[in-house]
Amino acid sequence: MKILFRLLILVSTISFLTACGEATFDSSSDAAKKDSIQAMMEPLSSDDKQKLEEVIKGIYMINVLRNIGNDISKEEMIAQVDEKLNGKTAKEILELGENIKEEMKKGMNNN
Repeated sequence: MKILFRLLILVSTISFLTACGEATFDSSSDAAKKDSIQAMMEPLSSDDKQKLEEVIKGIYMINVLRNIGNDISKEEMIAQVDEKLNGKTAKEILELGENIKEEMKKGMNNN
């Protein structure tokens, strides 16, 4: 019985701490995307808000460019990015943007 009680307390604590975490990107619907982006931006400075918005738009645009000439619909392109961003915090999305920028620089230097 003690083990069950301890397990219940542990699960409750983990659930509570997870619920108190940073806002994440939610791609379950257009409304959820909009709301989650607003929630992620709320604690950010104005510079970081602008940077996050630019990174998100840039990731969508890069995916479109990568798929030019492929037989893929607009909805599929959006879904690809949604899947990549879903569940990520603002910090993680900004890091992803930096990684993409570095990859692009390396690709340009290799040509």
